[in-house]
Amino acid sequence: MDEIKSMLREVLELEGLLMVADSRGDETPDAVFTLIKEKIEQLREYTSCLPDVAVDEQEPVVEPEDEPEYVLEAEPEEEIEPEPEEELEPEIVPEIEAEPEPEIIKNVDETAPEAIITLDEAFIRNKAKDLK
Repeated sequence: MDEIKSMLREVLELEGLLMVADSRGDETPDAVFTLIKEKIEQLREYTSCLPDVAVDEQEPVVEPEDEPEYVLEAEPEEEIEPEPEEELEPEIVPEIEAEPEPEIIKNVDETAPEAIITLDEAFIRNKAKDLK
């Protein structure tokens, strides 16, 4: 069964060569095609060492020319009475109040470049003064 292992090695090398030839296209060197032919010849030699297997000749499968057409007949539809529509009561959705905008506090010093600040800014400034 060493022939089988040798065949597998040859097949893997052949696969690699074929992938190189495929990826390079017209730019594939002639040496690659020569190696591909050599691998194929080597595989033929290995197959000659394999035991002969009797092949049963099978009669060719003849498909019938006129296949019967199968037609499914639809059952008559029953008339379905529409269900009465239920009257839906309107859903009451509570109004969502928007967040109030922060109060704007005017600086005492109207000549300052930032004469108008938000409540958050005033709070931060006061905290900063306390930390000093």
